[in-house]
Amino acid sequence: MPKIADDRRAKIEIWARESRVHAFPVIAELPRFGVKRFTSYAELNAWKRELLLGLARQGGARWIVTVHGASEHANPRLQ
Repeated sequence: MPKIADDRRAKIEIWARESRVHAFPVIAELPRFGVKRFTSYAELNAWKRELLLGLARQGGARWIVTVHGASEHANPRLQ
C-alpha cells in the first residue's frame, strides 16, 4: 500500500478537506518601486545591493502576517 505522500489522489483529497487558507508573511514598509529594466546583470545586482543597504539602514525589515484583513506580527516577540 503506497504512502499518502506518494499517492497524488490522496494528496488532493487531503488538500480539499483542509480548505483553510494560510496567511503568507510580507515585509512591512517595503520601499515601492515601479517596473525596472536593466541592461546587464551587474546593473541589476547594483540596484539590489542599494535596496538591501537601504533596508539595513532602516534597521532591517519587519515581517507581518495578514489574517482575515487584520495585521498581526509573524513573531509575537516583535510586538
